[in-house]
Amino acid sequence: MIVFVLIALVLVLDQLTKWLVRTHFLLGESYDVIDGIFSITYIENKGAAFGLGEGNAFVFILVAVLVSVIMIYYYKKQEKNFWLSLGVSLILSGAWGNLIDGVMKSSVTDMFNFHIWPVFNIADIAVCLGCFFFIIYVFKEPNHR
Repeated sequence: MIVFVLIALVLVLDQLTKWLVRTHFLLGESYDVIDGIFSITYIENKGAAFGLGEGNAFVFILVAVLVSVIMIYYYKKQEKNFWLSLGVSLILSGAWGNLIDGVMKSSVTDMFNFHIWPVFNIADIAVCLGCFFFIIYVFKEPNHR
């Protein structure tokens, strides 16, 4: 049950932040939160996470669907635990958050800009954290398949 709640929560938060940026900023507009360190910057990313692979949206949509199918299949085969549930929930919600954008508008709205890193969004954060927690699961649970 926690998996579905977390997926829904992250999806809503991701889509809400993207909608807020699209409705309150002009494309390319930036607002400094911490001068020279962190800004909210509205960009539309036509690639994958963090602006990688721009122009290959179809490939990344296909990869998101494939990763989702594999993660769901793997999750169903395993004995559930906290780290696995957390990792799978975050990976799926992040993949689906960006997949919604990719399918609906052929680009992904990004907004968090730490000036030393490509601009990203909540879905990107969820995928990264999900992978981290999934790795914890793999190392803590020696009996996983």
